[in-house]
Amino acid sequence: MNFDLDDDQREFAAAARDFFSEQVSPSDARRSLDEGTPAVPGRKAIADIGFYGITVPESAGGAGQTVLDLAVVAEQAGRVLAG
Repeated sequence: MNFDLDDDQREFAAAARDFFSEQVSPSDARRSLDEGTPAVPGRKAIADIGFYGITVPESAGGAGQTVLDLAVVAEQAGRVLAG
């Protein structure tokens, strides 16, 4: 059984890492948690890049990917934001 990420998952990871690294720092994330201010990047920015729709079927306007693909993006968000 092969547990390696495929090319699409590696691309999702790289795009997520780049996106979150460019948008926010760990100190911004901490400030948002401590002060209750809106999170950066906001929901609109995350939706615009397509991360909200990763597991939504293509017929409904999403990317039609798997939960594993979503986990790869979430991992990179955590990597950058919780650094």
